Amino acid sequence: MRSAADYTADAILTPRRRPAEEWEEPAAVSAVTHALPSGNVVSTWGDTGPAVLLVHGWEGRSTQFAGLIRAVVAGGRRAVAVDAPGHGRSPDGEFSPVRHGEALLEALPRFAPFDALVTHSFGSTSAFHAMRHGLAVNRMALISPLVSLSGRLTKFAEQVGMAPAQRAEFLAVLQERLGVPVPDLDIDTLPEPAVPVLLCHDADDREVPAAPTRTLAELWPNATLLLTTGLRHRRILTEPAVVKAVAAHIGCTPQRILEP
Repeated sequence: MRSAADYTADAILTPRRRPAEEWEEPAAVSAVTHALPSGNVVSTWGDTGPAVLLVHGWEGRSTQFAGLIRAVVAGGRRAVAVDAPGHGRSPDGEFSPVRHGEALLEALPRFAPFDALVTHSFGSTSAFHAMRHGLAVNRMALISPLVSLSGRLTKFAEQVGMAPAQRAEFLAVLQERLGVPVPDLDIDTLPEPAVPVLLCHDADDREVPAAPTRTLAELWPNATLLLTTGLRHRRILTEPAVVKAVAAHIGCTPQRILEP
């Protein structure tokens, strides 16, 4: 018999497909799509230059990087993004940072090497799981990163009123379905990246608080912190100043970004 922990895990691993915003349309129309053997979909923009891997978050999609995609292509680079199972153009399927990370790894033979990595939210967890198993980049930018998955899940269980025994069962069920220990997916427990990192977060983010990102910036010598206000969790992706900073960090010159 299924327990409350099973149903709660279902809710987390079966995200809703949110409708795309109007400003995503240019990226959706201009994308060249490719199906992986798993059925998950890779979208690409641009024909030449070093590749930039874009990794969306929970209930997100690749076209949420529309502004950055334009900057990447204008800067002479290629943008590559993999929609997670149950997200964007990919077919329905159980989502987890492990499954999304596996999809990123599945794309390596055809689309690697990647010079740079840009993630949003939960996508940071997926990308770091993939980096533990073969994904390599020369620089990265993490936007509104989920620094501690285990901490987020524990807080979620508390917020929905789970008693300590129920929380333990919930975490055990989720860990079994993830297939890896939950703490192994916490970014702040992993070795610091050996490449330059730009950390972007909004102080008013209510979905993924900025405090852990501030701490991460102190822990990682190679990290630079860009802290914004008033943009919250998703609008930060469309903020021109953030797009410009991320694009410059990954090697796109500001002059070319501003070209029509």
